[in-house]
Amino acid sequence: MSEFWLISAPGDQENLQALERMNTVTSKSNLSYNTKFSIPDFKVGTLDSLVGLSDELGKLDTFAERDTAREGTGRPGGRGPTDSLLPLAAGRWPCPRARLALSKAVSSLPGVRRGCQQASPALLSPQGPLLRWLKVNFSEAFIAWIHIKALRVFVESVLRYGLPVNFQAVLLQPHKKSSTKRLREVLNSVFRHLDQVAAASILDASVEIPGLQLNNQDYFPYVYFHIDLSLLD
Repeated sequence: MSEFWLISAPGDQENLQALERMNTVTSKSNLSYNTKFSIPDFKVGTLDSLVGLSDELGKLDTFAERDTAREGTGRPGGRGPTDSLLPLAAGRWPCPRARLALSKAVSSLPGVRRGCQQASPALLSPQGPLLRWLKVNFSEAFIAWIHIKALRVFVESVLRYGLPVNFQAVLLQPHKKSSTKRLREVLNSVFRHLDQVAAASILDASVEIPGLQLNNQDYFPYVYFHIDLSLLD
């Protein structure tokens, strides 16, 4: 599947054991492929600033996903997005490229799309300069998008689990669409202790989570973000 779940749980001994239980159950039941997702150390400001940053990152995430998907439809062959995502999960972050990607690549994508409409056959050939440019800039945009996901996990984990910063992020890839419901049940069971109200609300859509303006389908006892690479097919 080209669907990934990026989650995090507190990094204390109890929850690290919970992560191990998750890995054991999902592996034995053939529900998902799981790997630790390494996130660089970021400086933490005030909690108020993190709340504001959380909102801004949500908007930026939507923008980056849309433009990465738009660019992905015209990318040339080669390494797919899944091939690029797993090295990032392992901590092989090209940080200077990621920091510059939005300004150098994403913001210029609409202009590239307009240029494609009037491009000559030579320009659009597999060896042409435009497709070489698209390949490089799609990679930059994709890396930037996943970097934003990592930032969101960091910020939400600090807001949810508190200071000092101590959490473990994990990237899950469900093996098939039919296994996602069972996978969600496993995660909700393993991490139910993190937020009893959230766990109950998942089973009862009428239960509201105090202080949160979220649909129950968007909130779980653990930090969760969805990465849908089918948008790039």
